[in-house]
Amino acid sequence: MRGARTSRGTSSTRAEGARQHGGLIVWATVAAWAWTNAAAEETVLKIESRPGLSEVMVLTPGRVANELANEMGSESVTGQGGAKNAVIVLEGGSGQIRIGNTSDGPDAGKLKIGGSLPVMARQELADKVGAVAILTQPSDRPVMDQQWRDSSEHVADIAAAVTVVQQRFPGAKVWLLGLSNGSWSAAHAGAALQDRLAGVILMSVAQGAFATRGFAGIRIPVLVVQHRRDACLPYRNIEAQAQWHKLITVDDARLPRPGTRRECSGNAAHGFRGSEAAVMAAVAQWINTGTAPDYINQEKAQ
Repeated sequence: MRGARTSRGTSSTRAEGARQHGGLIVWATVAAWAWTNAAAEETVLKIESRPGLSEVMVLTPGRVANELANEMGSESVTGQGGAKNAVIVLEGGSGQIRIGNTSDGPDAGKLKIGGSLPVMARQELADKVGAVAILTQPSDRPVMDQQWRDSSEHVADIAAAVTVVQQRFPGAKVWLLGLSNGSWSAAHAGAALQDRLAGVILMSVAQGAFATRGFAGIRIPVLVVQHRRDACLPYRNIEAQAQWHKLITVDDARLPRPGTRRECSGNAAHGFRGSEAAVMAAVAQWINTGTAPDYINQEKAQ
């Protein structure tokens, strides 16, 4: 896609298309505004995922790829190829992503995004695999519940994101990654769109994710990452189903064992507290090589 205007780090782009894919019309319209944060080399796009409806995508390229592009005097990889892999991250909870800019201090003007571990670790993941795309909820669904995540409209929204990522990073393998409720989205859309994807990553898995429509017949690789001490979505609820796929079990004796109190915050085992770097490194390893450790015990690793 080609920028029509550039001013103060802002580019205006528009590209429209509808593709027929397995009976599903895949819309991919990048709307009239798209702006790039020069410091972080991240691009924010507004996509028309279904006619008259939109969603926002944040594209984060790997810094190594960008440095090579700069040395060659070419565009950053958000505007061309250059990434071997592109991971689309689907947020958990209600699906909301907080997007803004830092107002002061040394990072003033830089893009500021709040969310779960994969959202916050997007740059580190992009550096290791190629690129990351964070996808927000659609304009007609400010809160995404599990019924919505199992809908054909939700698949259409994710299909539009896949189209844009494929246009931005030609030749890159595209992966879906979802944490918590986002795993439901990744499982459902992963099964529906598997002919266009390289694989699916499910983290802190929602119990119903394995029962989503079509997932039983999924043919592409699936990685499951689950904390044994998760007090929100217990390990025992998904262990049997996860063993049909590649399973990374995370544990940390410094964290409490699950009790009667449900704990779904990112500052707990549900968000891989204390093991964040090891978990994301293992995810990147699996994307790049198809292999990953069976077990991560952060306390023993230190």
